[in-house]
Amino acid sequence: MPLQVDASNSCIPPSCKIIGLEPRLPTTTRGIPINLDGTGGRINSDRPLLVYPSGRLVIVREISHDLNSISSGTGTGTKDKKKNIKAFVYRGHAAEVTVAKFSPSGCYIASGDIKGKLRVWSYDNEEHLCKLDITVLSGPIHDLSWDFESKRIVIVGEGSKSD
Repeated sequence: MPLQVDASNSCIPPSCKIIGLEPRLPTTTRGIPINLDGTGGRINSDRPLLVYPSGRLVIVREISHDLNSISSGTGTGTKDKKKNIKAFVYRGHAAEVTVAKFSPSGCYIASGDIKGKLRVWSYDNEEHLCKLDITVLSGPIHDLSWDFESKRIVIVGEGSKSD
């Protein structure tokens, strides 16, 4: 079955065979800290996850602790061994995402962008439906934090200069 063309791979010519896709790394800006969240919540406690913003995307990446499989080999090198990276890419934001964090339960992810929009979306089902999409600030959201019950969110950011 040929690979379907969408916005993420539309620049790849059809004659090239895609062997694998790697998730993007976090986007950085000099002098601005980046928010990485490694707490996957209660339902994801058995596997280490990392969630981070990358441009207009939110990347949820599964971090493997099995470093022995990379370093083990027969002496011929490990060039032929490909390590599969499990990742999910959320494309719900229209502006650059600045922060993304798991809820303590692990069922939801809250993400904020530079236009002050907060999106809360489910991580525990296949559709990853948006549960909340609201503009909370007129400027960028710098950080957010969930309460221990996964019911409230505290947001830190900038408003407009006229506020």
